[in-house]
Amino acid sequence: MNGMQRTGLGVFCALLLAAAVPASADTKPADGKPADAPAAAAGDEARLERRLEAAQKRLEQAAKEIAEISAGMAGEKMTELQIRIGEPHAMLGVRLGEARAGGGVRVAGVSPGGPAAPAGVKPGDVIISVNGHRAAAPADVSHDVRALKP
Repeated sequence: MNGMQRTGLGVFCALLLAAAVPASADTKPADGKPADAPAAAAGDEARLERRLEAAQKRLEQAAKEIAEISAGMAGEKMTELQIRIGEPHAMLGVRLGEARAGGGVRVAGVSPGGPAAPAGVKPGDVIISVNGHRAAAPADVSHDVRALKP
């Protein structure tokens, strides 16, 4: 099993574990008598909401831990696949986020080893223009970068 398969299996297992939250023992009234149905339903719903919130927090923590471990395991084993069709073009090595109301496009992510990483571009940075053309939308940035020679 390769590292990517182990990573996928780890994420799947974490999701299963997080979803399998044990039922609490307080599902019956302490006196053993039937509770008022509407009041019991409201109490059950509130308890389930609390359990759901707690499970979601555990899932987020587990996902973060799995991502950190997977990144460490992949290390040098990570390979880069580039498929080039047509003429070579420039690339930034970023994942573009949303356009900002005042202009510019937010950087949602930076590709490790891509051109933007050693240049110091970080997620959250804003691209204002490309080669003198203002960036009003992610498509503007993509179009203008692709038009550049590498």
